[in-house]
Amino acid sequence: MKKCIAVLAAFASAGTFAQSRVSLSGLLDTAVTHVRTEAGGRTVSKTGMFGSGFQSNFLRFDGREDLGDGWYSTFRLEAGLNTDSGLGIASNSNNQRSGAGPAASAMTFNRWAYVGLGSNRFGEVRVGRVYTAAFENFTPYDPFFTNGVGSSTPVTLRLGLRNTQTALNVSNAIEYLTPGYGQGFFGRVTLALGENPSDGTLAAGNPRHAGDHGAVRIGYASGPWSVAFSAGLTQNTAGAIGAVNNQGDYLNTNLSARYDFGWVRVQGQYVTESLEGATAAGGGLTGNPAHEAKTRSLLLGAIFPVGPGNFKVSYIHGRLTDNIGNPAEKGQLIAVGYDYNLSKRTAIYTVFSHIDNNAVGNYGFPAQYVTTGRGESSQGFSVGMRHIF
Repeated sequence: MKKCIAVLAAFASAGTFAQSRVSLSGLLDTAVTHVRTEAGGRTVSKTGMFGSGFQSNFLRFDGREDLGDGWYSTFRLEAGLNTDSGLGIASNSNNQRSGAGPAASAMTFNRWAYVGLGSNRFGEVRVGRVYTAAFENFTPYDPFFTNGVGSSTPVTLRLGLRNTQTALNVSNAIEYLTPGYGQGFFGRVTLALGENPSDGTLAAGNPRHAGDHGAVRIGYASGPWSVAFSAGLTQNTAGAIGAVNNQGDYLNTNLSARYDFGWVRVQGQYVTESLEGATAAGGGLTGNPAHEAKTRSLLLGAIFPVGPGNFKVSYIHGRLTDNIGNPAEKGQLIAVGYDYNLSKRTAIYTVFSHIDNNAVGNYGFPAQYVTTGRGESSQGFSVGMRHIF
């Protein structure tokens, strides 16, 4: 439940801002998680408290002012949170490795930080830091909302999450959303800048167009149906900067669909990635601009309403290849879970997942859990609680 906070009243009369609002909302989610994997011929496990096991933690400030004749101004400041430690989550200033903040930091508005102008008839324009339109297609069509040990993204965004800074969010962005975005026919376009100089070079660590990003999402939603396609391209220059390999251009696409039968909601995704200067041997960077790695992933999932909650299941298959002759990595993730709603705002949940690899596969859970050995399997189990306010 959102709570209105009268911030603007301190600066002007109530009449001036009669059609304005500022609200505070958030979500807190923490799970006890046990992960087990094989690495280097031995078994490695970890048990700990981890945030966002079911849905992403955030603290959000929203605002909107009615400007008349269907026009409005809007803003959002939204910070990700590590509820297990109280630390914030790092942001990135220029969509490149050089702009990354510290991994464990004070609170930053790493998720959203934008101001916008919109019209009920013409749509909305936003400027600032946003979730790229390319990523928005992932979470709604994943039964586990791309969070926790059931998340599909370790497979579907294998190259993007490990090697780039724009798989989820982008800074220095301007974007447009069609009127009534998310219903009927809809569309969204995101453009972002790396803000490097025109004479920037790889040797200087600031290639001219590095961090420039473009993404589009189009779709249709009505009644039980929802289908959408997204694509995002981030420019960079593959090569070596000293002892560090730099990534090249990164492209991902996502075609997703969902249908609600009432007794079950079925959904699926087909995702592709390509990354210049990368290899299928571990999915890392080579520093050679002639090298290119690609992934192809398929997700099939279902959500069954059961009592006051939902039983969820998903299957994701991924394949990683390159153009330099390395054997293809193949992996699959199977996840099952149940969330039980104690109220409209509070839920408890449990998730179990299993990852398998072929002989050279290196698909695994995020590094915050454990690092999987090549050709090995992993299992994850979580029990947690989520509260929305």
